[in-house]
Amino acid sequence: KLRTMFSLLLECAEQLETSLTNLDSEIVDVRELAARFTTDVIGVCAFGIEANAMKDEDSIFRKMGKRIFDFHWTHLLRFKIRVFAPVAYSWIRSLFVDQELQQFFINLTRDTI
Repeated sequence: KLRTMFSLLLECAEQLETSLTNLDSEIVDVRELAARFTTDVIGVCAFGIEANAMKDEDSIFRKMGKRIFDFHWTHLLRFKIRVFAPVAYSWIRSLFVDQELQQFFINLTRDTI
């Protein structure tokens, strides 16, 4: 399994190299570039899909991945309730779920299986 993943990782690395070669400006957002590379690697290794985040900055897989880590005040509220009132949290946790994000990854997992 690792041998297969290595070849997939190598393909993603080649796309990264191509993207770096094609850069016009001297200023590079390395964090964004690394995030897009990571998105491609996760997409191909974990889900078996071409995320195309290196080629397409508006890749749906990248957008949904960003939404997972976007900070929102509800995340802090959810964390506080989960720590200080776990029973109450178990009753209301569905109120804090991003339904579109959840449905995207459910569908992605179903399609992968």
